[in-house]
Amino acid sequence: MPFRWNPREHLALGRYVLKWLLIAIPVGAVVGSAVAGFLWALDKATRIRQSTDNASGIPWLLYLLPVAGVGIGLL
Repeated sequence: MPFRWNPREHLALGRYVLKWLLIAIPVGAVVGSAVAGFLWALDKATRIRQSTDNASGIPWLLYLLPVAGVGIGLL
């Protein structure tokens, strides 16, 4: 089978790759930002929870768990 170089085929393949790159880059940025935000919030919640373990009195954070559950459900 002889080698055939078709510029149209390479151009079509280049457009296909460029199209998917233009789709994948913003999606990756949004998903990466969402994951980073989730990890930041998880770290913040963990620090708040650990600080209430040592405090005496009512564990106020536990009373907010149903409110957070409703918020997550609505989200």
